[in-house]
Amino acid sequence: MAAAGPDRGRWPQRAAPGHARRHRPSRPGQATIGSHTLRPYFPVPALKPDPLRELIRQTLDLSKQTAQGGAVICLCAAWCGVCREFQAVFDEVAQAHPELAFRWLDVEDEADRLGDLDVETFPTLLIGSPDHQVRFLGPVLPQAPQVERLLRTLPR
Repeated sequence: MAAAGPDRGRWPQRAAPGHARRHRPSRPGQATIGSHTLRPYFPVPALKPDPLRELIRQTLDLSKQTAQGGAVICLCAAWCGVCREFQAVFDEVAQAHPELAFRWLDVEDEADRLGDLDVETFPTLLIGSPDHQVRFLGPVLPQAPQVERLLRTLPR
């Protein structure tokens, strides 16, 4: 007669004596099975410049001022009515923040600079730090208070 109960058909919770399982990693990213150490294989990708970091670097280089606070790049399209309305707001915010380098970028005219980035929602802001790190990339409401709050809350 088969044993009845809650443990029927389940795997044992503990290994049998003398058959202890070793699954503790010896180092992060490694696991051991018996005496064999498993190491993950990660192929080294070809090094190519990150298009967003390159855009930030170019914007900072193009700015006449020192732009100690970083770069703000608006990714828009000439056919977009919201973008055309937002351009005046973007210029207003740029005048209020002389410590930042601002740039208006048409995604269709400058598609080669964006690489594989596909902007689907306009306007989209790219905000970068002085060391060319991306701090924010995403669509924003085309209102000055929204952009101001975003600039205040991002780490410098």
